[in-house]
Amino acid sequence: MGIVMQATNLRRNFGSFTAVDGVDLVLRSGVITGLVGPNGAGKTTLMLMLAGMLSADTGEISVLGENCSVHPRAARAHIGWLPDSCGSWGSLTVKEIMVDFGKLHGLNKSAASSRADELLTRVHLDAMAQSAAHVLSRGQKQRLGVARTLIHQPAVLILDEPAAGMDPRSRIDLRALVRAQADRGAAVLISSHVLSELETLVDDVLFMEAGKIVHASVHSSRAGLDAEPGTGSGIKSRIELGSESGAGYGVEFPAEPGADPAVGPGAGAESGAEPAAGYGAGAHSSAPAMLRYRMCTLNDTEERDGDEERVKALLAEAGICGATGKRDGAGVDKHLRNEYEILVSSEVQAAQLLSRLVAAGVHVAAFAPIRTSLEDIYMRLEGGE
Repeated sequence: MGIVMQATNLRRNFGSFTAVDGVDLVLRSGVITGLVGPNGAGKTTLMLMLAGMLSADTGEISVLGENCSVHPRAARAHIGWLPDSCGSWGSLTVKEIMVDFGKLHGLNKSAASSRADELLTRVHLDAMAQSAAHVLSRGQKQRLGVARTLIHQPAVLILDEPAAGMDPRSRIDLRALVRAQADRGAAVLISSHVLSELETLVDDVLFMEAGKIVHASVHSSRAGLDAEPGTGSGIKSRIELGSESGAGYGVEFPAEPGADPAVGPGAGAESGAEPAAGYGAGAHSSAPAMLRYRMCTLNDTEERDGDEERVKALLAEAGICGATGKRDGAGVDKHLRNEYEILVSSEVQAAQLLSRLVAAGVHVAAFAPIRTSLEDIYMRLEGGE
């Protein structure tokens, strides 16, 4: 996947305040990159510079090989920029705004009109095409802004809180629309504080704090990129973010205090062996990331200790590392629930383990991958619980 936009050592000061401090980043064709950070981290300032709306004090930006400082108009022609608050000319109709933007981007009137009709239908504003823009609601204006950003089929999309003010249906449609742009080859940078929505969309995540890119995700399996450390001298770690398929759930943090190790890696946790690769916030290893699964078993109340020992023995025989277990204590038809978190090397190993447990007569009530959410990662990086 080729590089579409590249930024090197971007810096921007406002008086004595440094809003962006030496940021490097790369945006690739077909990849949606999330930009995450607290208020005041410098995200909007960085996006404004990337969009060509604000000059950098130092550093360089290039788009498809065009240096934005040397050829600003040529570079901006490849960029679609959506600010967090999108204004419009209230006296113009919705379609007139779209057509005018198309003409500003070099489309003739006929092509601009056709493209406007296509995009207004896509964002469900076709019924409002002849209405004055001032009658639109906040969410409708945001949808118009999204359509306006796409009028010239840009190679780079820079979207700052694109779903602001949108209703649930529009948010779902927006995710599909952004994914479609990436599928056609666009590079996408998107910022949002709604992390639960962002994680369903992005292939990669950059974490920004105090003007620096301080953490970067390992690319998910959907992005299909290499796992080399990310750009930027300020990056401290790389963390895998799971994709919807279940692959890439590689973010692993130490077990909660008080959790008893059921089975350790290799000779077992009790032998003092090192934790599995990927354990610990900020850990980075060339070894494959482990996948976490949660398993719940129902044990006969009269044989609960024997059942627990049998499960531990089966896990050890299967070569499972880093399992932790706890007894729920809740009765279910004269059975007790026991819950385990298990580290496996692949989905194949997980399937083989489940088959082995069922064949041995273990009552497995639940067995599923644990997805580490973007909110969990963010809170860990921020030092929260």
